[in-house]
Formats: sequence, structure tokens, C-alpha cells
Amino acid sequence: MNPKYSIKYVNREEDARIAYKLRHKLFCVDNNIIPEKMSGLEIDEFDRHSKQILVYRDDTPVAVCRVLTKELPFRQGGVHLFSEYNHLHTCNKVAEVSRIGSMDRQAMPYLIAGLFRVIYVAEKTHFMCLVEQRLAKYLAVLGVPLTASGELQDFHGERIPYIGSMLDTVITLAIKSSSTHRILLNELT
Repeated sequence: MNPKYSIKYVNREEDARIAYKLRHKLFCVDNNIIPEKMSGLEIDEFDRHSKQILVYRDDTPVAVCRVLTKELPFRQGGVHLFSEYNHLHTCNKVAEVSRIGSMDRQAMPYLIAGLFRVIYVAEKTHFMCLVEQRLAKYLAVLGVPLTASGELQDFHGERIPYIGSMLDTVITLAIKSSSTHRILLNELT
């Protein structure tokens, strides 16, 4: 039997704990990107201003990401990473996508659809992320074109700052007519 995937937009504390626990497993335990926490929860000061997205395979959470639409860390301390796009900060049209992780590659189109919906509802035109080059390439395969906007950074490993356009993503997804596009259409209707 094929697994059933579903997107959950975290609104309750108990769901947030599930997201933080999955992030701890993915980023602290499995990949040693962030030091392990005694609490078993990967959480930081930006989470109180974020929207968490979980993807479930049947009843098991398998993917997570975080979207910040205000109080952006790159805006406060590292705006130089995206200096070419400072005008987007001043008009408040950019979101930050971070803590993207999945235990199941088939869950990624659902995660993309979920984060796209959150950014769309927040009325942002662009999103930025600081990710490994291989993740940026994989996102492009799924229909999310990213543009490198800076030099390689050492931030929990080697990462490159990227910026994405909501319009470019919609066009790319429509042209590809991919599974991500179909899932996104379901989320937005």
C-alpha cells in the first residue's frame, strides 16, 4: 500500500514540540549539524516568530521546515549575506526559510508546497535561505529555482546564501507540471 502524505501547519504547542523533536533528530543526532540538546528539542530564539511546517507519512512526522516572515536573522545580523537584495528587506517582501529537513525524499514536494503557502499567505515576494549547494540543486529539480546571492559561508558547515522568487517558482512549477505543482495547487485551493 502506498503511504499517504499530509502537510501540517503548526499552530499548537504540542505540534511545535513534534517539530522541534524532529529537527533535533535530523540536525543534531543524525547529521551533527547543531550540537545535541539535553531537552531533545532543537529550538532557538527565532522560533517564537516562525511558522513551522511538518509533513507526515501516514501518522509519522518525516519532514520539517521553518519560515520566518518577520524578525529575520539575516536582516538583523547578517544582512551582508544578501546585500544585493537589501531593497526587499526595506519593503518587507522577503521571508527566511530555514531548518529544512526530511527523513523521506518523497515528502519534499509536500514540504515545498507547505512553505510556499506560508510565504504566499504572508504576502512575501521572495524568500532567502542559507543552505548546502546540494540542497539548492535538489530544490531546483523539484521546481524551486534559487539564485546564489553571496559567497560560501561556514555556518553549521559550508552553506551558500540563496534567494528565490515566488513568481519564478510558480512559473517553473507550472512549466514542469510536477507533483510539487499538483500538491501546491491543492494547498492553495
